[in-house]
Amino acid sequence: MRAELQRKLDRLERQGKRRKLLRIGLAAAVVIAAFFFIRPLEKVGEEIATVDSAHTPVSPGKTLGPNSLILDVRLDSGRTLSLATTQQKAPPPGSRIVLSRVANTFGHETYRWDGRIAAK
Repeated sequence: MRAELQRKLDRLERQGKRRKLLRIGLAAAVVIAAFFFIRPLEKVGEEIATVDSAHTPVSPGKTLGPNSLILDVRLDSGRTLSLATTQQKAPPPGSRIVLSRVANTFGHETYRWDGRIAAK
């Protein structure tokens, strides 16, 4: 009985070690795949937008950082967007800003504001 219990314990220990090695190998494969297949965001273009409002986020229990701003903007095409940014100074409503259009690996496009105001 004692030998049988020892064999079961040894088998469980070996299974645990195999699982741990499998998890480490899987994590390494994910890191390698991410290195080769995931590209950083690429700048696709720029668009001019009009600021409708700029405010600090008010979500209980959530924070975007000490200098966070939410910008509600309207593109010249008529599309409206809400952007989260960490700029120090909010642009006044009605001002024209330059947004960068960026795309990720899978082709999804989004917008970023780098603090640039459009020339008049």
